[in-house]
Amino acid sequence: MRSVELERLIVASERTASSPALHVRDHPEDRIESLRVLLSNADQQVAGSERIVSDWSTLVDSMQAEGRDVTLACDLLETFRRNLEAHRANRDLVHQTLQRVSRTCWSRSPGA
Repeated sequence: MRSVELERLIVASERTASSPALHVRDHPEDRIESLRVLLSNADQQVAGSERIVSDWSTLVDSMQAEGRDVTLACDLLETFRRNLEAHRANRDLVHQTLQRVSRTCWSRSPGA
């Protein structure tokens, strides 16, 4: 039963809202809002990947305690961990971009 829940979580984590497109000619506030949406999506991907890694680790431990061969499960766990790291790197990049665009936008505003 637990593996069915994991499978559903994995599939659900791959379904994300379509990302907004960023265009150089967009109004700065529109770019900032698009980046906020991207950051929210990235946060959700990280959270989903963290759950998958945690749940899969628990499943591997359970299989190991039963004396089952966990070679393939451990390989898959490592793949999930690398995916988590990629999601974290993406989130960090979106966050840095949002900060940079926000600073640029505010430095150009009339009151700055």
